[in-house]
Amino acid sequence: MDDKRPLDVIDPDSEWECTVEAPVNIALVKYWGKKDEKLILPYNDSISLTLDETVLGTRTTVSYSATYEEDCLVLNGEEQKISSRLENVIEEIRRAFRKHAVRNKMNAQNLMIMTRFRFRIVTENKMPTAAGLASSASGMACITFALCTALGIAESVDMSRLARLGSGSACRSIYGGLVQWEAGKEEDGSDSVAKQIYPAHAWPELRVLVLVVNGEKKKIGSTKGMQMSIETSDFMISRPKQCKDRIQEVCWAFQAKHFPALGEVIMKDSNTLHAICRDTLPPVNYLNETSEVLIEFVHDLNSIIGEVSVAYTFDAGPNCFLVFQEKHEHLLKWILSQTFLDSNGLLNTDKPKFDNDENLYADLIKQYQSKNYKVIKDFYCTEVGSGPKVVKNPTII
Repeated sequence: MDDKRPLDVIDPDSEWECTVEAPVNIALVKYWGKKDEKLILPYNDSISLTLDETVLGTRTTVSYSATYEEDCLVLNGEEQKISSRLENVIEEIRRAFRKHAVRNKMNAQNLMIMTRFRFRIVTENKMPTAAGLASSASGMACITFALCTALGIAESVDMSRLARLGSGSACRSIYGGLVQWEAGKEEDGSDSVAKQIYPAHAWPELRVLVLVVNGEKKKIGSTKGMQMSIETSDFMISRPKQCKDRIQEVCWAFQAKHFPALGEVIMKDSNTLHAICRDTLPPVNYLNETSEVLIEFVHDLNSIIGEVSVAYTFDAGPNCFLVFQEKHEHLLKWILSQTFLDSNGLLNTDKPKFDNDENLYADLIKQYQSKNYKVIKDFYCTEVGSGPKVVKNPTII
């Protein structure tokens, strides 16, 4: 337990508070489909990059006391009904706390007080919610981390398993760097957990630029889309083995810092996800016209550079995640500021130095300027993140 809350001096009328932040993660090999809807057991393994929580993530403040009558949730300033999934996470955390308390021989009086704690959860996303920007992953990871921190069990439980019960991909946001979520084999989901493969500092030159094509709520949520694909897409049959092979490729590329290999597998897997969605009956189309044009743009840019230097990936939404290395950041932002961004002032537009013929880039810009694709009004640029952080330790309020 936290030193600020000695086990022998818990006041039953006291109120406590803590604040944490947790990041978005972007899957490089995608999770799509569930073997078990209630336990959220994935159909296939997946692997992701954790992003910087100060740029793309969620901040959650939990206040808690035995005097509160019930748990409540405030999301982005509005009180929400606690979903069955979140309720399940809260109860699992309470159960984990009771086991922790017994193992650590907490005295009966304090145990009774703390098991009566109810939570007021105030959570804010730093990006559009339910728009394909993985806000559910950072949101549920943040709540899980906050509750475990509040009860002093963050280091004694597998928070990835707990977060998974609320939102599958949330389990990957519990760790920083390159993170794999294993589908597992046990029916109870005990081995379906996330693990860090490489920390954030293993490849510090990596960057992710998120282009918000549409920040509105999706018409078909990921949960519904996955279920439809499982039921109707023949492409799902070969998906588990395909993912295992691609995860090995990602790990090799990461270890070798070989970006062309990494970029190729990232784009192929994104294409596969959306091919599955289109093979679903009725088809589920998460990409829009701008998404398709951005795919074409990335391939055109890589052709000029002479190798895969920028990779795109799309989750279940039209918003584009561009992955690249720091050395190409200036060039990419300069071109995007003149082709796709609604305002040139959004990015540094100073002309970069060119490694090859400047005219080739000028022609590329003219090609996309002529089609008037200036539709992206928001963006986020982030490095690889190191995982959830405590902003404010549990203290009496």
